[in-house]
Amino acid sequence: MGIPSYYRFLIEKHSSLLKKQYESKGKKILCYDLNCIIYNCLGKAKYDGTNLEEYERIIIEETCKYIEFIWKNSGHCEEVFLAVDGVVPMAKMKQQRLRRFKSIVLAQYEVQQQVRAVDEVRWDSNAITPGTVFMKKLHAALEHLCKSHNGWSLSGFDEPGEGEHKIMSYIRNLKINGNTILVYGLDADLILLSMLHSEDNTLYLMREEMEVNKLNTTFLFFDINGFKNIIIPEYNKQKLLNYIMMMSFLGNDFLPHSISFTIKDAGHTFLYDILKKYNKNLVDSKNKVIWKNVSEFLKLCCGKEESGIEEFCKKKNQIKFYRVHKDRSTEYDMKMAPIQVTPCQWFVEKEIFDMKTDSLKKGWKETYYNKFLINEKEKIIQEFCKGLQWIIDYYVGKPIEYDWYYPWLNVPLWSDISKYLETNTVNIQYDIQKSLEPEQQLAIVLPPESYHLITNPKYKNFPTLYPHYYPIKFGFHSLGKKWFYECESEIPIFSSAVLRSLL
Repeated sequence: MGIPSYYRFLIEKHSSLLKKQYESKGKKILCYDLNCIIYNCLGKAKYDGTNLEEYERIIIEETCKYIEFIWKNSGHCEEVFLAVDGVVPMAKMKQQRLRRFKSIVLAQYEVQQQVRAVDEVRWDSNAITPGTVFMKKLHAALEHLCKSHNGWSLSGFDEPGEGEHKIMSYIRNLKINGNTILVYGLDADLILLSMLHSEDNTLYLMREEMEVNKLNTTFLFFDINGFKNIIIPEYNKQKLLNYIMMMSFLGNDFLPHSISFTIKDAGHTFLYDILKKYNKNLVDSKNKVIWKNVSEFLKLCCGKEESGIEEFCKKKNQIKFYRVHKDRSTEYDMKMAPIQVTPCQWFVEKEIFDMKTDSLKKGWKETYYNKFLINEKEKIIQEFCKGLQWIIDYYVGKPIEYDWYYPWLNVPLWSDISKYLETNTVNIQYDIQKSLEPEQQLAIVLPPESYHLITNPKYKNFPTLYPHYYPIKFGFHSLGKKWFYECESEIPIFSSAVLRSLL
């Protein structure tokens, strides 16, 4: 569950938590959220369209080398756990589908901006998805790597679950506590997950030090226990779950963020200040959301919701170009800058914002729901609330509804959620299903251009049989987004429930 800007925000605010060395006590354990390593190794070989086997062999070899390089820089931890993404919940598949379809259009923009040659052939990075031939070859190499080291183990693509959640399950199942655990990974949600699992162990997030023009790779360690002590000085689990609930209102992989506040726009500071003053739990001791208290909390927050939306619209309307810093930007960043600013040129917020008066239009709330959500307000709020409980359950390792996802790209207004919860009961039921098979996930998340990666004939013809789910042309959702990299594909969601009904 990625949380945009969160890691950068934290290290700027709490730089002392980032250490060049970590303090070790007990057994040293290193856990890898592995998928980011694979992507980082793609540039280690040259692909020309004819050397597929050789290219993939080198990528797999480089991935294994870098795993060992990280291990050596961790201080040769005695125990190592490699976690590769398996089949993920539908809520995550939705995000993967939107991102993979967007990559096709981005490639066209890259040609337009002369970042990519018209006839340039590139390896399809969508192969880094459970169930492909490439992932099966990588799995075999990782198994061999683990067998060559004592104390190393692997959870591969053939086991369901996101890498970071596999790591948390691994930590929960440790027989002996009091360990020092390093978690290598780039997803910001690892910070929240690690805090939840740091009561009995000392945890650090391990990452490369990002310095421009630095020749040698060095690593930094983000002190999770230290951060937890800052965020929740008088720690108890309920207070941490309150914080996680608060973070859900700023957006993640499963629920979109409000257009009033994001982390970049001081949303974290605003909500956190209110949370510290609000002296009630949002989640009870059985990990159930206390909806009455959520209503009260949002009532305190929504006083600035309208002015926050208006301020965002003002700022976005004034943006004319995407600023790149020559000293820390690549040639790619500079050439693609005109594309990044397109959401400001589209300015879909004009539906609710009067550009002449620099203020929200009369009746903007009704327009927001009718134009951008197009459904019954109550239904949207109910589904959003289900998402809040689903996230808590997912974080603490409870059973979840694998088929659930939030079907819209916008969220209800905080003021409306608060009002709804004052007079309505939230009754959440889960329809527990087994996770899909890897090739079924491929059928859901891959665009037609990547269907060559599917080998199972049962799914090979899906784009032809169900063209509605595989549009060639589509737009982008840009409400509340300043830059193109933030925008999401506006395409039908091919859900796991629909796929089950077709089989």
